[in-house]
Amino acid sequence: MDTRWIVFCAGALLSSTALADSEVHCEVSSSNFAWGAHYAGTVIATDGTVALFEYAFDKRSEEPELFGDSWLSPTRAELATRFNPGRRVLGNLCADRRAWLREQLAVVRTAGLSKEIDTGTRDAGTARTHCFVLEPGHDRATVVLLQQDGETERHSLSPAAPQLANWLTAVSAEARRRDAIPAKDSSCIGDLPPLNMPLYRDAVVEVRQRAMAELKATPALHCQFAQNTRAELDGEQVGNYDSALGLSVVFSDLNSTTSLGRGESFGQMYPVRIGTSVAGLTLTNVDAEKNRIEDVVTIVAYRIRGHALYPAVKHQIFLHDLGAFAVRYTGECAALPKSP
Repeated sequence: MDTRWIVFCAGALLSSTALADSEVHCEVSSSNFAWGAHYAGTVIATDGTVALFEYAFDKRSEEPELFGDSWLSPTRAELATRFNPGRRVLGNLCADRRAWLREQLAVVRTAGLSKEIDTGTRDAGTARTHCFVLEPGHDRATVVLLQQDGETERHSLSPAAPQLANWLTAVSAEARRRDAIPAKDSSCIGDLPPLNMPLYRDAVVEVRQRAMAELKATPALHCQFAQNTRAELDGEQVGNYDSALGLSVVFSDLNSTTSLGRGESFGQMYPVRIGTSVAGLTLTNVDAEKNRIEDVVTIVAYRIRGHALYPAVKHQIFLHDLGAFAVRYTGECAALPKSP
């Protein structure tokens, strides 16, 4: 089971002054419920106590339901009991780091969030970095997201969020180190060296890299285009128009190692040259180039709804004595199964 580490923080949401009077709880944990139940990690309480916790789902059926409707807005009582299972105290934060933690939360809390991205991973566990806020006089916490990583990825847009999330992860690693040694370490936990990890993984880049690798390994594709736009390129832009069109192109024998393959459209076969661009995989009609025609299908390296289906653009530029005219088609390409 691939387990991701989760970082949660509970702090205040209104102002720096209000944050100083609020309860702050930070959680670094991993959860996975794909093949059995797992939820364990490190919690930093509002008084700076650092402890490990672990839910024993295989031994205790009375554990409370997790990740329900109130998971991101727990009551004071729910937050107080959430980290009790398997609790083991390993140390305390140094006073200056407790103050720094609250200062960083005060900065991060007002930032917006990135767009949620489907990473293409399944059953791999979830990593979250949250800040829960318990204001004085309020019974339900609010949440400040630092990072969420797993099947989807999103993160805080605050420049301070990555450093805070990584420091909390380092505190968790220190707690696990202390738990593994026989001798008790009573020193406070302060400024720790950063872990050998990026500030935030770039999920968008990772998704495109995986999709590009899939495309390069795909031996055959069926591309369908639904519309086209034509424009004259002689300086006068005469005759621009959009029209509906049903166009089907099948690519087969694609070999990224040799950069060669073949295409078929309207019953005609032609060789294609495989390349790459900033957008994705490119398939160029080699025969068309001999007739002063640029005919290229660009397959964008991104899965549509998580399936082996990719956005695509086919563009053709026809040269003539007075300039050229161009036609662009938009559609999508589906990976075809390998031949037996």
